[in-house]
Amino acid sequence: MRELNQNAARVIGLVAHGETIEVTRRGRPVARVVPVVDDGDVLTRLVREGQATAPTRARGPIPLPPRFGDEGVTASDEVIAARARERW
Repeated sequence: MRELNQNAARVIGLVAHGETIEVTRRGRPVARVVPVVDDGDVLTRLVREGQATAPTRARGPIPLPPRFGDEGVTASDEVIAARARERW
């Protein structure tokens, strides 16, 4: 921590050039200063980390699933109708 406090510009310069700096207090690690990677967007980062799969289609909108039921009937109407049928 002393070196970071006294030489912050030098330490940040090392990090800016790709180094990871481990900060210790009394010989015990307490933090890491790591370079920021500008991925451009979240999807790129997630794909790189293996948490997402890149889209296979190059263009066009994502197809939506088909709609079922009557668009003029709300979910509340369906619940009310189902409850009414249960009473009979």
